[in-house]
Amino acid sequence: MRYDYYFKLEGKKPVSIDVSELTKYINNAEMRRVGFDDIGPFNISTVFLFINHAHGGGDPVLFETMVFQNGTEVYEENFDLMDRYCTWDEAIDGHKSICNQVRRLYWSATGSGSE
Repeated sequence: MRYDYYFKLEGKKPVSIDVSELTKYINNAEMRRVGFDDIGPFNISTVFLFINHAHGGGDPVLFETMVFQNGTEVYEENFDLMDRYCTWDEAIDGHKSICNQVRRLYWSATGSGSE
């Protein structure tokens, strides 16, 4: 069974590429960005990773959502503020879900009902 490590996006579909092609794509911020939202002091970023993060097999894990504040990753024990996905659609849904979690956290901490 073949294990693909490196990918690019063709539209919204990941396509396997050779490592020699990776440098053409990996530094292109527009090609990486799937979603980005500011909620209060937080930045929620979902990106295409280019490198398969499914360590040990299975479907390629190629998208990731993370939450940042002042350029530093945010960790909250009771919430999943980082997640990875296999498809564009999963990444979009995951981005929205994490944005909703951050809104709830931010609003409950500040007593604010809006951004």
